[in-house]
Amino acid sequence: MYSTFLTGLILVTRTSHAGMLTVFTKVDRASMAHGLEVRPPFLDTDLVSWAFSLPYHWKRTGRNGKLLLKSTFKNILPNSILNRPKKGFGIPLAKWLTGPLKPKVAKAFNTSPLWDSKIVSRDAFGLCYQQFLEKKVDHSKTLWALLVLDHWMKKENIRCG
Repeated sequence: MYSTFLTGLILVTRTSHAGMLTVFTKVDRASMAHGLEVRPPFLDTDLVSWAFSLPYHWKRTGRNGKLLLKSTFKNILPNSILNRPKKGFGIPLAKWLTGPLKPKVAKAFNTSPLWDSKIVSRDAFGLCYQQFLEKKVDHSKTLWALLVLDHWMKKENIRCG
């Protein structure tokens, strides 16, 4: 029983490591293609192996993670940095949709196959877009989703209705 568990654990660890390498390769290629500098921390193989060898309770307690890292830097970094919540990497959708993508949104409004599909109401889209342009409501995620759907339908020559 124990050997099966250990074999499974080693397999998961190797798979996780292989998965990380795949992700890092993709991130590296995508970032280079767009002139971005991406530097994932702590990728030294000896450091990663050492971290995997540590007892779990040194790394995580309940919902609190990175315990060893936080305790290492507690006298250097302020508490507001050590314990702040995760922040996503947002994209400036609103800026794009009112800037360089504005003509595409207008074209989609005029010629979208979505209007024939009855999936989306042209009037609802128009109201959503108008509220967005007047900065009453940030509908940028909804507009982006509709723009992508419109683009896909046109590219695949999908007609409904």
